[in-house]
Amino acid sequence: MVDQRSRLKRNRIPSTCAHCRVKKLRCDRAKPYCERCILDNCTDECVYDAKEMKENAEISTNRELLTRIKHYEDIMAYQKSLLDNLKQLQRTPGFKTPPSEVEPVKSGDVYNQRFDGYAIFESNPTYFEPTSNMGLILEDPALTSLIAGPHNRPHESCYNESDSVVPEITAGLGRLPPLRHIFSMLDRVFDFFSPFFHFFDKDSLLSQLLQLLKNNGEYSAIDGSKSNESSLIAILLLLLRLSSITMSPEFKPSNDSGFNINESYVECAMGLLMSPQSFKNIKFSKIQGLLLLSVYKMYCPEDDDTSFSMAIINAALVQSARVLGMHQPFEKYPRHLLDESQLAAWKKTWDFICYLDVSYAFDKGVTPVTHVSEIHSQSMAANSRKHEKITRLMSQCSKSLRAYLNGHISQREVNVAENEQLLKDFSDCLSEQNHSFRQLTTNNNSLTVAEISDKAREFAFRLDLVHKEFRVCFLLGSVNHASIKTTSLAFERSLILLRILHEKVVESRTFFTPEIDKLLYPRLWLGPRMAVIYLLRVIKRVMDGEHSILEYFRYFNSPDSTGLMDWIDIDFKSEQASLKKILTKLSEIYDGGFESSTVYYSCFKASMFMKYTLDYVEQKYPQSLIVERRSRPSAPFETILEGWMKKDEKKNVTGVESSLKSLNNELADFLDGMDEFWPSFV
Repeated sequence: MVDQRSRLKRNRIPSTCAHCRVKKLRCDRAKPYCERCILDNCTDECVYDAKEMKENAEISTNRELLTRIKHYEDIMAYQKSLLDNLKQLQRTPGFKTPPSEVEPVKSGDVYNQRFDGYAIFESNPTYFEPTSNMGLILEDPALTSLIAGPHNRPHESCYNESDSVVPEITAGLGRLPPLRHIFSMLDRVFDFFSPFFHFFDKDSLLSQLLQLLKNNGEYSAIDGSKSNESSLIAILLLLLRLSSITMSPEFKPSNDSGFNINESYVECAMGLLMSPQSFKNIKFSKIQGLLLLSVYKMYCPEDDDTSFSMAIINAALVQSARVLGMHQPFEKYPRHLLDESQLAAWKKTWDFICYLDVSYAFDKGVTPVTHVSEIHSQSMAANSRKHEKITRLMSQCSKSLRAYLNGHISQREVNVAENEQLLKDFSDCLSEQNHSFRQLTTNNNSLTVAEISDKAREFAFRLDLVHKEFRVCFLLGSVNHASIKTTSLAFERSLILLRILHEKVVESRTFFTPEIDKLLYPRLWLGPRMAVIYLLRVIKRVMDGEHSILEYFRYFNSPDSTGLMDWIDIDFKSEQASLKKILTKLSEIYDGGFESSTVYYSCFKASMFMKYTLDYVEQKYPQSLIVERRSRPSAPFETILEGWMKKDEKKNVTGVESSLKSLNNELADFLDGMDEFWPSFV
């Protein structure tokens, strides 16, 4: 008789790779190369026992098959319940239900209670409105019996690789960095910026992205068999570009390595995401790719969306999300098609889409794509993380902004009640954050990178809200007979935005980490651009004796304005001396950010506004408000202007410059009449 122990005994096959086994290191057993071998640059030694790999592959295949079987069993059970209900309706009159059977529902609308608008189309959950062909069929129980099941059965897409535009669009990229560099750069992006990309699941995304690539030693390339995954390829290119523009010089590959991750990566990503072929089969990864593109354009150095491309991207983003049915209330999401984590991801993603849409519409003065009924309230658990609280506040602001944009703003009227309500909503959100700019940017060495990233996202959201507050206060202050209290609010916000920029540009403060500060830097210049215009308005009113500078400060009420008078060093005895000190701060910002004008387009435009503001004040009040300025001929600034014009001819820089020059000559008349035509000017 064979010994029972010998029957159960089998030869143990090593599961670690050869390199880690020899070095006696912990191996994560990743395929084709483990993380240790990638980091040690020895992927040629990262080999596994062939039998072990085969067994692991069989185990993985079996696991996938079991998951698929379970999915199909659920669909079959669901379809069987539909057919059972349908049979109940189709029984002949007078038929008596056996006691063992369930009494049929009397309503002729049985299937309508089941069909929620979602069905599988091209292997993806898709939402069908009641007037669509699919909706018309599935709403009718009799017609449903003709297609009993196919509408919820996944199948292969009819679009093959020949439809892909990936090879054509990515042809100019050249070689990608080595796999070990890409792995390090992607990891680094999520370490520092994960709260900004909360619509991604890091582990799942990295797994998908690494499968797109094949390693060729000194460089890597996109696997040709994955060319139909255009959205994932676009996400990879955008993440690499984001990592590159925020990377410290010591961590960047040397110039002689042949890898230059420049704005061409973004152009390729936009081509992949916005090409007509990419809309043939909309997946959740396409929604994520468009979201990432929107976030990139908010923080990127080379663009300020003068061409309104963000309006087109937002429209594509909202409509693509509607195709999947993400615009429906959370309780109507297809729980028979998605698991809990996918449902949560849909909800979180749609809320962020709504905020981006209405926020952009408010800032640019365009019509939002989302409807007011599609923006839903969001509750928050007591133990939620800080970035989840910011997500809820964003959802709250989305409702307020969309309701405001649905009002009289389209008639170019300044409705005082609507603007005051919106200002109150902003104030409520800011007070709920419980942290001022000073508190958020105070360095604390005991914080982890994740905690610092959470603070950075809260800072970015607060900065956006204060910028919007400034716009509303500007509108309220432009109404005829506006009180000094109302006009002081815009002046307060303009000084807050200028002080934040001064701390970064002139005082060289580190707010968070060098990487995060570099990402946020272009956003710091957006608010001060219009703040400078309002500053001119205040200067003129003070110089004309209409108001006193101290009157403005008397009505400041924001927690972020604490210490503003000390920062400016207000002279309580001289109005002109106080204004000169404010202009000195502005001149310091202009001088300190001059070099950045060649790199960041938002910085260039704000600097141009500052230059013409300082020039105007010198011409208008030569005896009173002359401030010390660094001697610099106009040639360098004109050279920067010419460089930006050559870099992107689509940017209408010449129009901005000529309008500012003409404004420089007639600025007094412009400021005098601003109260009358400011709403239409906006």
